[in-house]
Amino acid sequence: IQISIQYGNSQQLMSWIESRRCDVAFLPNIPQGDDRLFSIPLPPDRLVVFVSQDHDWAERRSVSIEELVKQRIILREKGSRTRSIFEEAVAQAGHDLNDVMEISGREGVREAVAAGFGIGIVAENELLADSRLRALPVSNAELVHAEYVVCLQEMRSLRVNDAFLDMVGASQKDTG
Repeated sequence: IQISIQYGNSQQLMSWIESRRCDVAFLPNIPQGDDRLFSIPLPPDRLVVFVSQDHDWAERRSVSIEELVKQRIILREKGSRTRSIFEEAVAQAGHDLNDVMEISGREGVREAVAAGFGIGIVAENELLADSRLRALPVSNAELVHAEYVVCLQEMRSLRVNDAFLDMVGASQKDTG
């Protein structure tokens, strides 16, 4: 068995699954009704804003969309589901993002926020413990990030994939 872990945005991961470049992926919002895919839903996670410990908001309990759109927002590249969820919430609130810095990958976003370049958005369970950062919920927007473990139906029968998917399914039963 050879295990290789790759990181990418949602579009890249779906492409890798379809081309069989990877066997299994963790993906948000999989295409509904795609019979080629087998998926196991994971518990939903909310998106949070995060700021550097030196930011004026570091001691706050929450922020609003209206406050966020007045700040520099550091976002992942287009194709990131985190980015699209946040952009949809801003648009639904009737606002535009005017000051956006785009950085590829969540690690780059985290480092830019820690350095004080702006405010980031991340799934709460992806924000690792980091004394340089503070997480804040968005008070007036429903920012929920659903994720699935996904593989092609035809790849499900491979013994290693089947064992991994069984383990994921069992862990969901234990937490549910």
